[in-house]
Amino acid sequence: MKHRRKSKLCNLDNYYERHSCETIERVIIEMDGKPFTEIRSAVRSSYPFGEKKGRPYKTWNRILLNYEAKLLASNNA
Repeated sequence: MKHRRKSKLCNLDNYYERHSCETIERVIIEMDGKPFTEIRSAVRSSYPFGEKKGRPYKTWNRILLNYEAKLLASNNA
């Protein structure tokens, strides 16, 4: 069985939350050192669930707003 990495910002019991967190974290790691605006656009364009509607998109937006708030706070500090 594959060991899942624990994320500090989401509930890993929900598939959409877990996949959203993993996708956003991967993009943030790849974009390390870039300006906030570039990171933000890269994260927003990496939506992994196909059509942007329904529960997956609502979950994605909630997770995305949490990460953007954390990124913005860390850039201003």
